[in-house]
Amino acid sequence: MLHKTFLSAAAGLALVLPVLAQEPGAAEAQDAPAAQEPKVSQAAQEILKNVPKLLDQKWKTTMLFDVKNGEEGTANVKATLHYQDFRHFKADLKIDAVEGEEAQKMAVQIVCDGKFLYLDGDIPAEQTGGLPLPIKVDISVIEDLIKSQSLATEGADGAEGVDKEAAKQMVSEGLKGVFGMATVSEEGSTETMRRYVMKAEGAEGWMTFGRDFWMPSGAMIHGEDGMTLKMSSENTAKVESFPEGTFAFKVAEGKSVFDLTPMLQGMLGAPAPGSDDLEF
Repeated sequence: MLHKTFLSAAAGLALVLPVLAQEPGAAEAQDAPAAQEPKVSQAAQEILKNVPKLLDQKWKTTMLFDVKNGEEGTANVKATLHYQDFRHFKADLKIDAVEGEEAQKMAVQIVCDGKFLYLDGDIPAEQTGGLPLPIKVDISVIEDLIKSQSLATEGADGAEGVDKEAAKQMVSEGLKGVFGMATVSEEGSTETMRRYVMKAEGAEGWMTFGRDFWMPSGAMIHGEDGMTLKMSSENTAKVESFPEGTFAFKVAEGKSVFDLTPMLQGMLGAPAPGSDDLEF
């Protein structure tokens, strides 16, 4: 339903990460005629313009989410994020959820060290499709997927520039779909914070951003059936440089990393990273 999409997108906005994936065919959807594109208010255009620029900066933040899905359940998420550039970032998530009478705790770690993207944590097997953790994927495969889904592949200098611009466009396009479903106006802003009020069919609320640094800093969204999402942030700051080893993935003693790259390449029909097409 629309209000669930709106709430999920609001959470996604607060967790802007440089690695995004779309369903096959999503790129074609971006080629829809201009007349079919959502109308976006001037206030929303400011968000669309500035949030993707987070990928041009170095930063860290911790975001706290409190989600209530009526009588169906609740979830509390603590997300600690560090971002240096398109190939060096990490996210540590602690999730405490209750659905019905079932409680579940998970710890998730995502690390990109410049070569591989790693996933590890205390995650139930049904959530990983039975894959053993930790797993890794060559970042070039993910970059190829992002570029294939985006039109922003021209005019950038160097491979990283192309990939980053593609990811920035995907962030902007995703947000455009959200704000096309909602009316957005700037209300209650201060000298240090921008505050936007949003309303869509079945959902309404507000979201705040830093005045000069467009990191999402807070949100409160109310939906139908008692669904609510509350977000706050702490320890948010721009960073000049991160200590050496910040984005190094450490394998726990007794574990080995499962390389998911060949499997993903097979699913995507992609060649091996760094290899040239072979002729027979």
